[in-house]
Amino acid sequence: MSLAQRQRIYFAILIVIIVGVVAVAATIWFRYGRQFFGPSEFMKGVSYTTWSARAYASAESDTTLSQVIKPMGVTWVSIIVTCYQEKASSRDINCGTNNTPTDESLKHAIQYARRQGLRVMLKPHIDLSNDKTHWRGDIEFGTDDAAWRVWFENYTRMIVRYAQIAQDNGVEYFVIGTELQGTSHRADQWRAVIKAVRAVYKGSLTYAANVEEEHVISWWDALDAIGIDAYYSLTPGNDPSLADLKAAWSPIADDLEQLSQKWNRPIIFTEIGYRSVNGANKNPWDSGMSGTVDLQEQADCYRAVFEVLKDKAWWRGAFWWNWEPNPSAGGARDVDYTANNKPAEDVLRFYYGAAARNK
Repeated sequence: MSLAQRQRIYFAILIVIIVGVVAVAATIWFRYGRQFFGPSEFMKGVSYTTWSARAYASAESDTTLSQVIKPMGVTWVSIIVTCYQEKASSRDINCGTNNTPTDESLKHAIQYARRQGLRVMLKPHIDLSNDKTHWRGDIEFGTDDAAWRVWFENYTRMIVRYAQIAQDNGVEYFVIGTELQGTSHRADQWRAVIKAVRAVYKGSLTYAANVEEEHVISWWDALDAIGIDAYYSLTPGNDPSLADLKAAWSPIADDLEQLSQKWNRPIIFTEIGYRSVNGANKNPWDSGMSGTVDLQEQADCYRAVFEVLKDKAWWRGAFWWNWEPNPSAGGARDVDYTANNKPAEDVLRFYYGAAARNK
C-alpha cells in the first residue's frame, strides 16, 4: 500500500471519528439541553420562605437576599408562597390568609431577587389550616369523582394565577405542585393542570415530589425536570460519620440515576435540608423532632450530599431549606433548618464557589 493510500485511509478514519463525536455531542444537546427549557448549569439554590402577608416586601427581606443569600454563591432562589385548605378532605383553597404572602409582597421579592442577579423559582404550597392530624400529602377523595373534580378545578385556578404572576415577573422556573402525593395518581387531571399552566407560563416546569412519590408519578414526561423534596432518611443513629452518610446516599443516587434515565429528565432537589439537631439525618423531614444542638451533623449531611452527587450529570440543582426574611437568623444555638451563621453555611459556600464567611 502506497503512502498516499495510507494517508487517505487515515483521513477517512479521522472523518469518521469527528462525525461520531459531533453526533454524540448533538445527542447530548438534544437530550439534555434543547429538550429541557431550563438551565444547563447547576442550580445553586436555596429556599426562601415566609408565612407572613408582607414580610417579602420588608427591608429585612431585601437585606437577606442581597447580603446573606447572594454572597453564599447562590444563583437561584426558590420563593415559597403558601395557600390553605381547611382539612385534607376540603375542596376550597384560600390564598387570602394572613399567612399567605400578598401578591404585591411576592412580586417585590421576585423583582428584588432578579435585580440582585438571582434567578427565581416560584413554588406554591398547600397547607391545612385546621387539621393537625393530616398534612398536604393526605389530600385525597377516594372514589368521590365529584370531589376530585371540584378540588382540581379550584387547584387549577389557584396554580394558574401564580403561573401568571411568574410569567409577568420573569420567573425562570415554576413548580406546579408540592408533595401532593395523595393526588398524583390522578394522571389525566395533573396533565390538564400542566396544560393550563403552559397556556400562560412559558418558562420551565417541574413538580416537587415527596420522597418515594417520584416513583409513582406517571406524567414526568409532561414536565421539564423531575423535582424531589429530597428528605431521605439516611442512618438509624445519631452522630453518624461522614463516611456513613455518604454510604447512605450511594444507593439513593443509583436509584435516582435510573429514574432520570427512565424519563429522560434531569433531577432537581426542589427542597433538601437538615436541622442542626442531634439525629437530624434520621428523618430530615421531621421539623418537630426534639434534641440538642448539633452543628456538625448538619454540616456533615450537607457535605455528604455534595460529595456523592457533585459529578452526577442528572443532578441539575438543589434548593436548601430554608432562609427567611431575617438576616440574623440561625447561629450556634439554633436547631432549625437554616444554615445561616453555622458550619453548614461554610460547606454550602465551598461547593457554591463563594468566599468563606466572616466569623
